[in-house]
Amino acid sequence: MRTLILLVALIPSLSFAGWFGPSNFDDCVLDGIKSAKSDEAAKYVYVACGKKFPEKPQSRVSYETKSGWSIEPWSSRLNERDKNAIWTSFGKIDHRDMSVKTEYVGEKYTELTITNRNSFGIDGVKIGILNKTWKKNYCSRSVDDYSMFFDFNGIVNSMSTATLKNTDPALVRNKSSYCVIGLGIYETKSEANRILREIGVSSVTF
Repeated sequence: MRTLILLVALIPSLSFAGWFGPSNFDDCVLDGIKSAKSDEAAKYVYVACGKKFPEKPQSRVSYETKSGWSIEPWSSRLNERDKNAIWTSFGKIDHRDMSVKTEYVGEKYTELTITNRNSFGIDGVKIGILNKTWKKNYCSRSVDDYSMFFDFNGIVNSMSTATLKNTDPALVRNKSSYCVIGLGIYETKSEANRILREIGVSSVTF
């Protein structure tokens, strides 16, 4: 009977605790446990406080996953300043002449060695094969002056050199003048957009 009296005595204090008493579960328990004289009473304190201050669902931490993003200068959404900034980043990709190699099974592939002088790592480059009518000794900024496009995939860190590979037979047959006309990055969306800003692109985001 004594335990029952204790339980009844606790009910008013917990019911009105929100007005002038504890405002969360922990404080509610601390206040209620002071009057608990038995294990049963202590258990009731936890139950009553739990009902009065139900646990809020923990906020989920959002983790961004990395994806592949392509930076190219042809989008109509880009203004001229942004296009120039992208072409400047391409200019920081030093490349040697492509070379055709033969695998041990006899199949041919194309190698391209590049040095990435950008302040961020890249995930490969895209090259464009210039039309035979293009006779100038610099790269065209018009997509119409390129006949074919090929990707060379592979991570190249900032200020590093790496040899990338392409197995497309069409490239083996069309090894001629080319230019870097795109680069890839493998990052989270927020980091990819930060790199865009670092390049100098301000009018678009991924």
